[in-house]
Parts: sequence; C-alpha cells; structure tokens
Amino acid sequence: QTLGLPTSQLNFRDPAFANAYVRSLCEEIVPFIEKNFRVIAKPESRAIAGLSMGGGHTISAAALYPKMFDYICPLSAAGSMTPEQAAALKAAGVKLYWVGCGNTDFLWNGNLSLKKVCEDANMDNFVFYESEGGHVWSNWRLYLNTFTRLLFK
Repeated sequence: QTLGLPTSQLNFRDPAFANAYVRSLCEEIVPFIEKNFRVIAKPESRAIAGLSMGGGHTISAAALYPKMFDYICPLSAAGSMTPEQAAALKAAGVKLYWVGCGNTDFLWNGNLSLKKVCEDANMDNFVFYESEGGHVWSNWRLYLNTFTRLLFK
C-alpha cells in the first residue's frame, strides 16, 4: 500500500481496464488529496494538464468527468473526444479548454481532429494554440508559460 491506498496489478490490454488510470485519478487520487490536504474542492479550483500520453489522459479525464475540472489543458495530446463528450463539457460550463500542439508534431492531425470536435460543439472558452515545431520540450515550456496565466481567473 502507498499512503494507505490499496494497489493491484492490472493488464492494461484488458478492455475492462480501459481508462483505469483516469478513473483512479478522478475517483481515488483527487478525493484523497481533497480529504487530506487543504484545497478548494470545487471544479472552478481544479485544473488538469498533461503532455503527449498525459495529454490523452487529460482529454479522457475531462470527457469522462465533465463536471470535475474547469480548466483543461492537453498539450501535444494523444487522444480524442466525441461530439457528445464535447457537448457535455460545454454544458458543464468549463472555463478553459486549451489545446497546444506544434504544427510538425507527429500528433498534429489528431489535435486538429480534437479542435474540430470542440469547434463544432461551439465549446465556450476553447483555445487552440498552434506553435512551430514538433513533439519537443521547448514547445511544452511555451505552452505551460502561456496557459498557466489563464488559470483560475
């Protein structure tokens, strides 16, 4: 056990465990933090961001738990969202859905698909930030410096 939380081994290829990490994050880790630390346990005080595969987890967490985070920032993300999930985020009143990707990133086309889904859903406060370059640390530093100024306003 880690910090009193039970652990177990999962076969990540088993469809029964699809989004197991995201479910653990949203159903176990966030509640644990909110129970044990002095934080504001409201969507308007929660942000989630990640890059590459973590950006995919960010997309999934927001899509599966649309009322949990008001600030969502997938960066060079490996993930997708359905029109229904985008509509649920819009209905939840997300304050910022900020996507950043380099125009030569190998995940560029997937990020353009995410952009289209968000724009087609007329998501409020959706930002698509295109930069030069690819799947590189210098872009992620740029994105972090850009989107963090928009959080919790």
